[in-house]
Amino acid sequence: MTKENLINHLSYHLQNSQKSERWAMYRLITPVVDFANKSIGHDVYFEFNQTSSHGASQSVDIAMLKAGKPVLMIEAKRINRKISAELITKYLEPGLRGIVTNGESWILCSDGKNNCISLTDGEPIVVAKKLDKIVSFIINGANQSDNWNEEPKYYRSEIQPIQLSKINKATRKSNAITQVKNFDQIIEFIKSAPKLSKLDIELLHSVFENLEQNGGFNDENDFEIRSTRLSIFQIMESTGKRVRIGRVEFGKRNPDVLVLTKLVEENSDFDFMTSAPHDKGKHMRRFRPFDKEQVQLLGEALTKILFQN
Repeated sequence: MTKENLINHLSYHLQNSQKSERWAMYRLITPVVDFANKSIGHDVYFEFNQTSSHGASQSVDIAMLKAGKPVLMIEAKRINRKISAELITKYLEPGLRGIVTNGESWILCSDGKNNCISLTDGEPIVVAKKLDKIVSFIINGANQSDNWNEEPKYYRSEIQPIQLSKINKATRKSNAITQVKNFDQIIEFIKSAPKLSKLDIELLHSVFENLEQNGGFNDENDFEIRSTRLSIFQIMESTGKRVRIGRVEFGKRNPDVLVLTKLVEENSDFDFMTSAPHDKGKHMRRFRPFDKEQVQLLGEALTKILFQN
């Protein structure tokens, strides 16, 4: 495929995009990788198994290997998915480059920094110079300039996929919500909840055991629990309004914990581990503890902010 053919191919599919990660992989991402690889001849593997910085064994969508060793990792997402460098940097060791892409936005990652290049200028037509930069990075990396970032930022393509109307619409099922008023309710929840991992249970114990040791439940804090998550609220004294300051999502390999950014920045108790901005906004920070010690420290930090504010 020539460069002109590739641009025409990508532009056509960007104008007729579909809301599917697999579609983005085979219509937008793989053609760019194949075009770049023509000049270097690396071995390309799909679903390449890799251990993340969280200690979990997971598969990276595409890996390019030279002499049996990975030189570039690529994580693919659907066309309208919000993406950030954090989705791939957790897999990268020193000297290993990475890309996160939804087919239109390409986040290039190298040596702890990242830079996002969009294939288009808002219209679903590929800009040749931008494609050249992406291809050059795949082949041999790229010189980092001042516009490369150290902090992960979130990007979403302006291109919206075509969505077919459904013949039948499903009814969303809501999980029952329980107001937690004492530690015994948490013990019963742990016994009955099927989705809890060992680290989920450790985190629940850490939060509520520390809560009991610091005076127990009070009128200023509110806890809601359901089979999939725990939500932590604070009652504002001036207005009586409930504000969610934290959330724990259950059932994942590592607990997925969100904490209000303002509280994270004001409390040094969260400095023991790194966090990333929540993909729905910078008002929350995401923590992914990967062992018992981190879970216990995070539980203690969550409890402290309940009594400091």
